Amino acid sequence: MSVFRDAVKDYIEAVPTSTSTSGLGPRRPSLPKSTQTLVDTYSGLRIKNMSVSPLEIADIFSDIRFVRISVFQNMAGGDTFSGCWATADVVLDKGTTRKGVQGLDYSIWKMGALDDSEVSVFLFGDAHIYYFGGAVGDVFALFNGNVRIDKGGKGFSVSVNSVGQMMKMGVSTDFSICKGKRKDGMACTMATNKTHHRTSTLLAEWSLRVETSILLPTYAPEGFKW
Repeated sequence: MSVFRDAVKDYIEAVPTSTSTSGLGPRRPSLPKSTQTLVDTYSGLRIKNMSVSPLEIADIFSDIRFVRISVFQNMAGGDTFSGCWATADVVLDKGTTRKGVQGLDYSIWKMGALDDSEVSVFLFGDAHIYYFGGAVGDVFALFNGNVRIDKGGKGFSVSVNSVGQMMKMGVSTDFSICKGKRKDGMACTMATNKTHHRTSTLLAEWSLRVETSILLPTYAPEGFKW
C-alpha cells in the first residue's frame, strides 16, 4: 500500500464514519471547540467548527505532497501532477445539480483560498452523492483529483469521483459574502475575505473605475495623456 493510502486509509472507505465512543477501537483525537479558530499550516486557511482534529490533518498532509491552489497553473502543464497530492480550499460557490450524458447527477463547485485564486471542482459519482450537501464557506481537502487543462492552457479544473478524494475539514473563519452592490443595483453575491475587505475584489475594481471617471475632467489639453 502506498504512503498516500496509508495516510488516508481511514477516509477511503465508502462513507466516512463518525467518531466512536464505545471503546471498541482506537479513539480519535478530540476536536477543538466549535468557536475556536485554528490556522492550517499547509493551506494557510483559518478554520473553525473543525470536522477533523489538527493532529489528524497534520498526519494526513505530512505524508503527501501538498499543493496550494495558487501554484496549480504553473504545475498543471507538466508532469508534476503525477503521483499523489492534496490541496485544501474554501467552497466559494455551488452550482445546481446537473445531468451527465449518461443521466447521472454531478455538480460543479468553485473553490479557492480567499485570495483571488480559484478552481472549478467537478464532483462525480459518490463524491457528488455524499458531499453535495456541503455549504459555501466550508473547507474541504481534495486528494489526488484529476487535473484538466482548459482549451488554450489559460485555466484548469479538478474532478473527483469517490468519497475518499474529499474530506471536510471545517468552516472558514474568513469567508463572507460581499456587502456591496453591483452596477445594476443588485446585491453582490461573490465570496470575499472579510478579514481584508467587505466587498469582492471585482466590485472594488469596478467602484474604483467609476470614482476615477467621476474625478477626471472630460477634456484635456492637446497632447496631454492621463
